[in-house]
Amino acid sequence: MNKEMWLILLTVGLISICFYLFKLNIFLWGNKEGYFIGFVFYWMWCLLVPLIFIGKEEIKLLYTLKFPELRKRKLLAALFLILPLIFGYGFAFPKVIVNAGSKIITLSFFLALVNASFEELLWRGTFIKIFQANKFVCIFYAGTTFGVWHIIPLSFSATIAPGGMISFIAFAVVLGWLYGWIAWSSKSIFWVTISHILLDFSGLGARIYFS
Repeated sequence: MNKEMWLILLTVGLISICFYLFKLNIFLWGNKEGYFIGFVFYWMWCLLVPLIFIGKEEIKLLYTLKFPELRKRKLLAALFLILPLIFGYGFAFPKVIVNAGSKIITLSFFLALVNASFEELLWRGTFIKIFQANKFVCIFYAGTTFGVWHIIPLSFSATIAPGGMISFIAFAVVLGWLYGWIAWSSKSIFWVTISHILLDFSGLGARIYFS
């Protein structure tokens, strides 16, 4: 099989594998520790797959600022980067910041930095390198699979989003499409990674472990 088929199979397999790993780790280590260990496995996957499929040098190139398809659509790209942040800081952040101390705020930033960086490297960066000419796969397949993956952590930790898991997954899928379009059009994951880090931080993820 070629790299394209392997990448499709690995991302589909990631969903089912992660579910059982999260479940096993929570059974063995408890809710908070097992949940975190499940994410560590996910982050390792998000890093190792790009290293194997595209290599260090190509990963570095993903952070260069190029805009071959965005020169006339920079305002649209900016809108796609900012809209998720409006939702995050307009809805989630005011609810979670009230009872958050400096420890939760600091650790949440580092969690956001790791999670968002690794996710963008796999779901956007690797796909635009492997499926360079296939806009549908880079944007819609990768974005949809990225969103569906979130069923795994949400199965073991409830969301504060109105509408629960369904609305969260829908938001994640649309987010994947928006980020996918920017990454595919710019051939870079620099700006989507920045936006994703800020978005993840708005939920103060460390409160799951320390509240």
